[in-house]
Amino acid sequence: MADIGRLEMTATAVLPLHTLTETGYMRLFVTVVLLAQLRNYYLLFCYHSSSCSTHGIYSNRTPTEEPLQESFSHSTTFKGRMEHTKLTDLIRQVSNKLNESFDNIDSMNQWKTQMFNFINEIAELKLTLSSSLVTKKNTSLDPVDWSSARCVTYNLLDSLLNFIQSVRDRPVWQPIPADVRITLESQLLPEQSQSLSDVCQYIFRYILPYSLGNTHPRFWGWVMGEGTLGGVLADMITATTNSNTGGRTQSFVLIERTVIKWMRQIFGFPEGNTSGLIVTGTSMATVISLATARQRVLSNVRKDGLMNEPRLVAYASTEVHICVPKALELLGLGSNALRRISVDENFSINIDELKTRIRVDQDNGLIPFCIIGSAGMSDRDLRKEIFIQILKK
Repeated sequence: MADIGRLEMTATAVLPLHTLTETGYMRLFVTVVLLAQLRNYYLLFCYHSSSCSTHGIYSNRTPTEEPLQESFSHSTTFKGRMEHTKLTDLIRQVSNKLNESFDNIDSMNQWKTQMFNFINEIAELKLTLSSSLVTKKNTSLDPVDWSSARCVTYNLLDSLLNFIQSVRDRPVWQPIPADVRITLESQLLPEQSQSLSDVCQYIFRYILPYSLGNTHPRFWGWVMGEGTLGGVLADMITATTNSNTGGRTQSFVLIERTVIKWMRQIFGFPEGNTSGLIVTGTSMATVISLATARQRVLSNVRKDGLMNEPRLVAYASTEVHICVPKALELLGLGSNALRRISVDENFSINIDELKTRIRVDQDNGLIPFCIIGSAGMSDRDLRKEIFIQILKK
């Protein structure tokens, strides 16, 4: 514990409590987190040491102690000693870093990032040491060491929040440097696992800075979702529960039903015979919607397919999204089954032309099965009232 004691003395000298400023509190917070990780490491190291008796390096266990595994190999013991040597070097670097001063917010943030990198390295050392204590029977997917995993997770979340908060300080998009592109494209199939901390650092170095930029307020290239704090938290909850809403009694099924009810109320659909599904996006929703319409006209299509069935045709305005013809292709109807109707000066579908086209197709033995309304387009500013007007007509 001598190394921790030396670090505590350094922290006390740097952080006189009666003169703490905002930067001082930042130093104090980082130091407390650091010391907590170090103490956990040393407890684990001592427990590891007391559990090892290889070559008489560590003291034997008492008769009442249950072995954590059948035996420790000499390589495992040597590995623990090597990790402890790395920790000593880290403490020396941390002690020097604690004495550094900073003059502005940028230097303070840089100092904080470097300190948390040290904390991550210590957490990874502890995780490595913990892995040697896992029995052969342990097949859990849980982290070997929850406290280290929490540290890495907290730091990742903090970095992601900073990424969102500081989005206006970055350019909307920046080109991928040649060396970064080579790194990303030349990755070999991984045969060994990597630490969670290493994976996170890789993402922040090579991936996040060179994303599309659609989370930026000045991104106007395409219509895409924003990256928001609410979205981050929602994805965390979704990933934590990893729920399958295909059925069974569970809260997420009830939430899905409630959201569908809200959609019905927004568009004024009848309550008795209106339902729906929540899917991954508009493209998949279009496939399901057109499949439903096809099933209504060709009741045996799910069993018999489209063989010997009459040709179906659908109608949409010339402003229709590309996902519609793609959905028709996937359903075996072909993109030529889509009739594109012109629009007026308000980009509303021409109703008279639509009626005429339907009549001509019916006279030619075709079966109209679907009219597709567009409630706004990616390059137009249309309101939902247009979509409701189309439905009423």
